[in-house]
Amino acid sequence: YWTGEAMYGERQFELSILQFQDVISRYPAHGKAPDALYKQALAFNALGDGQNARATMRKLIDSYPGTDQARAAERFLQMQ
Repeated sequence: YWTGEAMYGERQFELSILQFQDVISRYPAHGKAPDALYKQALAFNALGDGQNARATMRKLIDSYPGTDQARAAERFLQMQ
C-alpha cells in the first residue's frame, strides 16, 4: 500500500494504480484495502479517466459499505 501512496505522491498515477490493485487483489480483507481502492479511483481521476474513477468508487461503496472511504466515495460521486 505504501509503495502505491509514494507513487501517487510523485504523480506516477499509472504505477500507483497497479500497486493499489495488487493490494486489493492480494489482501481484500486488510484494513488498507478500502484506502487502496479510494486512492486508485483518485489516480484514475487524476489521469482524466472519470469512467474508471466512478466505477472504482462504486466498487468501494459496494465492497466496504459504512467505511470512511465509502462515505468519501459517495461524496466524490455526488460531485461528479
